[in-house]
Amino acid sequence: MEKCKETPADNARQRQIQRLVADVIALLPLLRAGQPNPQFDGKSWRQWSADRLRDRVA
Repeated sequence: MEKCKETPADNARQRQIQRLVADVIALLPLLRAGQPNPQFDGKSWRQWSADRLRDRVA
């Protein structure tokens, strides 16, 4: 089986995925300790989700 060459776009996507995974791993201990998710910026999950959907549609 022939191995495909990775393109710069593949490498960039792989780095983006690695950063995302690292961010999630860093966030887990905070959430387990009961701290609110900083991504929600003080909003409830429902309010954050509604705002995000509205922003994506706009």
